[in-house]
Amino acid sequence: MSEICARVAEGIIAIDTEFVRRRTDASHLVVDAFVRIARTVADAPDKAERMTPMLFDHLSARLATRGFMGDAAEQHAVLHSDIALNSSGLTLWLARRRA
Repeated sequence: MSEICARVAEGIIAIDTEFVRRRTDASHLVVDAFVRIARTVADAPDKAERMTPMLFDHLSARLATRGFMGDAAEQHAVLHSDIALNSSGLTLWLARRRA
């Protein structure tokens, strides 16, 4: 491999590594926020229902930082499935922690 090709390959690997690192850091921030939200409602009988508005607030703030300009109804439409899935998963996670 020529020296130029080797440098290009090194540059691509460095860019890919940085991309993965940033994505991993962002994922940890989301998971950490979800854990905080779940722990807030851990003792509530209606955990999923109580988590829903907190998850919506967190995820809508993330949408806003990425330039999403939709109103609340559009945000709910975009986030509804994610919030339902995550509140169910967090409720199950809380139940397993107590078992």
